Amino acid sequence: MRARFICGLQLLAALLILSSSPRPTSACVCSGAKQPPCVAFREASAVFAGVVMDIIDAPFQPGDVFHQVFLRFKVEQVYKGVSDAQVQIATITGTDCDFNLQKGESYFVYAYNDSRHNRLGTGTCTRTSRLMSAEEDLSYALAFNGHSLAPSI
Repeated sequence: MRARFICGLQLLAALLILSSSPRPTSACVCSGAKQPPCVAFREASAVFAGVVMDIIDAPFQPGDVFHQVFLRFKVEQVYKGVSDAQVQIATITGTDCDFNLQKGESYFVYAYNDSRHNRLGTGTCTRTSRLMSAEEDLSYALAFNGHSLAPSI
């Protein structure tokens, strides 16, 4: 009888602990692994190194599923598809997949055409990263800047 009572108390304690724990959040999952630089470079509409100058809320448009922000970059080095000294790129926010780029930081950016909104976009499932962590991407871009973009896989 005493063993049953103790077992019941242990079960009750376990249920209380589980029910009072924070709810787990789902991690951001990309469809497939990040592509190698040669594939990402070839498929991107624009590739550049730049500094985030401003982060602006994007207006919510019909059909949007997620809230977006515009990242305004000062372009430091163009590798593909950008002709202006500044460029605006959209990315989603308010999800587990937030990109969290920081104002004043330098990034190596892969941007893709968002034909529905007629703008460029990027996100966590791209190879966009802080410039100081983009050695492989920089090497590839420098090696093929002005040359054939044949994959080197």
